[in-house]
Amino acid sequence: MTRSVEDTVLIRGARLVGEPGSWTQGRVCDVLVVGSKIGRIEGDIEGTFDFVINADGMILMPGMVDTHLHLWESLFRGEMADSWGNDYFGSIPPYISYMSPEDVYISVYAGAIELLQNGVTSVMDYAHCARSPEHVDAVLAALDSAGIRAVLGYDLHKREHTRYDPRLISYSSRLSDLERLFSRVSSVPLISAAVCLSEFVPGDPESMTRAATEIDIARRLNAQAFFHNNYHGEITELALRNLLGPHLVAVHGNYDSDVELKLVADSGTWITTQPTTEMMSGRRSMTMITRGVRLGVKFSLGMDVPAVGKLGILNEMRSFYLLGRLQDGIAERSEGRVPVRRSEGVPAVNPAMALQVGTSYGAETIGLGGSVGEIRVGGDADLVLIDTRPFGEAPDTAAHIIMCAGYDDIDTVMVAGKVRKHERKLVGVDLQDLAARRSSALKHVREQRETSG
Repeated sequence: MTRSVEDTVLIRGARLVGEPGSWTQGRVCDVLVVGSKIGRIEGDIEGTFDFVINADGMILMPGMVDTHLHLWESLFRGEMADSWGNDYFGSIPPYISYMSPEDVYISVYAGAIELLQNGVTSVMDYAHCARSPEHVDAVLAALDSAGIRAVLGYDLHKREHTRYDPRLISYSSRLSDLERLFSRVSSVPLISAAVCLSEFVPGDPESMTRAATEIDIARRLNAQAFFHNNYHGEITELALRNLLGPHLVAVHGNYDSDVELKLVADSGTWITTQPTTEMMSGRRSMTMITRGVRLGVKFSLGMDVPAVGKLGILNEMRSFYLLGRLQDGIAERSEGRVPVRRSEGVPAVNPAMALQVGTSYGAETIGLGGSVGEIRVGGDADLVLIDTRPFGEAPDTAAHIIMCAGYDDIDTVMVAGKVRKHERKLVGVDLQDLAARRSSALKHVREQRETSG
């Protein structure tokens, strides 16, 4: 392949999964991409095209969506793989005070490229690295350069571990810089922005009033609002103030009660969960998955912390699916139902649901529903081909992706009609140069932190 952008790309003979209403056993057909859009989906498309991909023996699925990630931490890949409890907070967040905008750029860029390599075509980057306007601009430039579809979340909370540029110390200055970001992204293809709320305390009038103001700002800007939902009572407080809704995304939600999960479901509020990071720290219960699913909550997925491990959503979908099964099994056995048997609503999570959680629900969570997350004529061509050769395909296509596919099986990745990976190789990316730049930036940051004591 010699070109990364084609006027017409024909994907021939793939098995589709992720058409509206079709999330289990897909049909085999051709898909024609015209520019950035899906132009036709038919059994056999004839004609002359700029590029043809033979997808016989492959699954064509929507690009995966990461709905919560701190990409500026990608420099520190794997440093927290053996962390426990609150180890992360004293180790990784303080790094931002020693990172230049150039360091942030290469970290975000490297993380975005890893996402593309692993089939993630859209990401919500919760950028709590906004210590200066130049750091914010570096995030935007890196996402744009990587060619990934992204929602850049501006963090309004003043974080204790961050040494801010004088221009962003005050709350009003961060609000002004938020407006500046929204103005800038309006002219950047594939990039939009979101509001990341200041942290609030249920029952505290000042912090709750601030949260309400910030949610109103997000609504005015037609943007999603995100907040770290780490404590019981937060959802209840937001509901009392009529602040819940599809425009709001609760990150984690591990400690939400059944009453709160029902408020989330009834209001259309989203919960994005990060199974790998949430499980490995030992701090979080994961029972909200089965409890939430049964109450009607729609979840999406993220990796959260690059310092924990490999970026990608394939493993998160599998973890979500297995956690659901684990929790249902524990509940069944505790009631004496041994051997366990299928019954109405048990198990709560199936492969098709896990696939939607990693694709279409993810797109809706970050405000891109109707554009990406499904395969349909007129939709944006954010697509992934999974190679089922040489070991064969499971009868249930969703089950194959969730339980049989690995990152090495991702053959082709397309974002807005542009081929970013083909035949298992990234297109237009010099990985050797990227590794050298990442290594240099990491060395610089560590030296700065050590010198500063």
